[in-house]
Amino acid sequence: MIQILIGKIKEKDDSFEKLKVIKAKREDVGKGFVRIDPRIMEENSFKVGDVIEIINPILNKKTAGILKKGLLEDRNTKSISLCPALRRNIGIEINNFVSISKIQVSYAEKVIFEIINENILLKNLGILAEKLKTRILTKDDVLSFNSTKGRIDLLVLNFIPKAQAVRINHNTRINLSNKN
Repeated sequence: MIQILIGKIKEKDDSFEKLKVIKAKREDVGKGFVRIDPRIMEENSFKVGDVIEIINPILNKKTAGILKKGLLEDRNTKSISLCPALRRNIGIEINNFVSISKIQVSYAEKVIFEIINENILLKNLGILAEKLKTRILTKDDVLSFNSTKGRIDLLVLNFIPKAQAVRINHNTRINLSNKN
């Protein structure tokens, strides 16, 4: 596994490469997608659909996203596009640097969320599961949705099986815990 670290790509000669955070394209926002410089994709044999762990090396916070095809306009920019939700999950801003690595994910058997918003009650967990289907989750991620009752923020408390990250599917059981 190759890990791209702040400022460098770790290799035998210890040379490195920066990945600068840029704004996500509108069509990627809220879907957990990331795009990286196509040259970085080629050099590291990353493929569309790979799950990429993104790490804020200063805070050591982690999240994960699904890799989409890098845009030609981003070639040789040494950049990674992250939507606001992914940036928030690791406490990073535009023009900061992150490290990444390709990781394996498991399908989640069970996910436990904490409802961060007060006075929000979710009655139909099936709709939530459908909304989250195929999303990649890591512990402590915050997911936000708009509903008829307002904004809903959910914190990922835990999941089964134990893994770096999980993907929700139609068999995933979802449990909710109220913040208290």
